[in-house]
Amino acid sequence: RLNLLNGDIDNYLEKESIGEYKDFVGDPLTGNDVYYIQKNFEHPENNKIFICDINKNELINLQELAGNIYVSDEIYEYISKLVEKTREHELIKLGISPRGALAICKMAKAKAMLGGRDYVVPQDVQYIFKDVCSHRIIVESRSMINEVNTDEIMKEIIESVENE
Repeated sequence: RLNLLNGDIDNYLEKESIGEYKDFVGDPLTGNDVYYIQKNFEHPENNKIFICDINKNELINLQELAGNIYVSDEIYEYISKLVEKTREHELIKLGISPRGALAICKMAKAKAMLGGRDYVVPQDVQYIFKDVCSHRIIVESRSMINEVNTDEIMKEIIESVENE
């Protein structure tokens, strides 16, 4: 865990391990900045390297498309319950903030868009929850003593909300 001030935690949308990363490599032909992100995806059927070439305008367009994805009241309620559980959990000292809740919604919209839908489903929220929240919570010291990591806590929170 990075030692960030509580106010700085929400400046990062999600915690993600991306493997090798090259940032803002100029395209020799067009002069445009090209984003190269090389990430190793673990998929049950295979293990692929994903390379994403996208310029600034394309990225902005994708962000606008994701922003137009529909979120129902039920999904907002679901996100709210998950966030509340992080604030009530016995092994969490500091739960998800309101800005963190907005980040969950934003990433769930992006996940829905990548899934080819124009609306968010609970599975979108579940898929991104750990990555968006694990760096935002501060766990109690006894969780470290009991060797409980944030991923396990996030999974337990999702399961507890599903079982309500």
